[in-house]
Amino acid sequence: MPLDNNSKRTTSSHMSFPTEYAQVIKMLGNGRLEAMCFDGVKRLGLIRGKLRKKIWINNGDIILVSLREYQDEKGDVILKYSADEARSLYVFLFSFPLSVLSTTVLLTTCFPHQQEGLRRASRHRQDQRDRHLRPQRRRRLRLRVRRGP
Repeated sequence: MPLDNNSKRTTSSHMSFPTEYAQVIKMLGNGRLEAMCFDGVKRLGLIRGKLRKKIWINNGDIILVSLREYQDEKGDVILKYSADEARSLYVFLFSFPLSVLSTTVLLTTCFPHQQEGLRRASRHRQDQRDRHLRPQRRRRLRLRVRRGP
């Protein structure tokens, strides 16, 4: 039976343990990842067993991390948000109108330490576009003519 995309997901509003939203920075392998939480703390996240084979988590994804009382630098990944859910989450958290949101605005709002990397990436993309749009130079073909032996 196919999953209904409009089905409601469980959120942290009725969960009893402390949770934090985070963005995946780096996948480390073996069900572990490095995530920057929205409270500004970088944490090692462990993907729980139920999610390991069913949901693929990539760099840049927005996740929900369950915090541990005894280890502040570690947490358990309990939910991955889809792109649409992440957009609505940003609108809810930061009160931006949806038309204003873009990837650059979202990342610089959440993680100011990544601003320089975003600037470099956008410059690189602009250079790639400029190179693609430049007119091609005409090349002259030089033919060598062999004269008798």
